[in-house]
Amino acid sequence: MENPESAASDSSKTNNKRKPKRERVSPGHPPQRVEIESATLDIPRVDKETGLLLGQPICTIFIDKATRCILNVLISQP
Repeated sequence: MENPESAASDSSKTNNKRKPKRERVSPGHPPQRVEIESATLDIPRVDKETGLLLGQPICTIFIDKATRCILNVLISQP
């Protein structure tokens, strides 16, 4: 019969192996890592002829992680 204390310590060792190690990666040079953020703009688009609501544009921004500079801004229509 197995000792309950040793079984508990074995399971804690197993749990530690399963946890992924998170390493913080810092970008070495631009644009090695780029962050992308998207948001729906609060500007309704309305058709001039029919008056129907066409939707709201989406703004997407690309930011360089190393320099924190904005690389690109994209405004798209749904």
